[in-house]
Amino acid sequence: MPSASYQKHADARRAYQRRYNAIHRVGHRKVSKAARQELHDRRYNELEDWIAVYTNDTIRKSPCYDDLCLPWMLRAEREAWSSLLEMEDRMRSTHGEEWLNAWREEVAPLPKSMASQMHGPLPELPDCAYQCTDEQTPEELFRHHQLQMVANYHQFVDLLGQGLEAIRQATYDNALIMQGRW
Repeated sequence: MPSASYQKHADARRAYQRRYNAIHRVGHRKVSKAARQELHDRRYNELEDWIAVYTNDTIRKSPCYDDLCLPWMLRAEREAWSSLLEMEDRMRSTHGEEWLNAWREEVAPLPKSMASQMHGPLPELPDCAYQCTDEQTPEELFRHHQLQMVANYHQFVDLLGQGLEAIRQATYDNALIMQGRW
């Protein structure tokens, strides 16, 4: 029968091993040293509760960045994101505890109207839509931009439902559509 001090030491060693495995054994694929260190730091911060854990089903894991996203698209997506944040602040100050319901009522029709525009005829394209890549026509790029804008709204609503910390953390992680992710 092991002594009490041995048992205490064995329990401490197992706890250390569980923590070590949670931080360092993050996958079975080859990654660079910098990427591995970033994964270690992220897992350590999650275990210490220094960062918010959120789910973000709107973006893909691979490829990380949208190769069709042009600077004018990013500007429009950032402006839309900023207006959503401003609207959220305004709703908090005017509606108190019921701000989330009021915000959802005001924002809910926006993605639906944008999605219905995607199926109809294209509006007069802005001049920036003609700054396109060789493989894409301006109409295809504009449809892609509309899709990104709808996804931007859905991502904001999804993250807002998880709390403001989720929005801050996703922004910090560069995991937002308005940051060029797809």
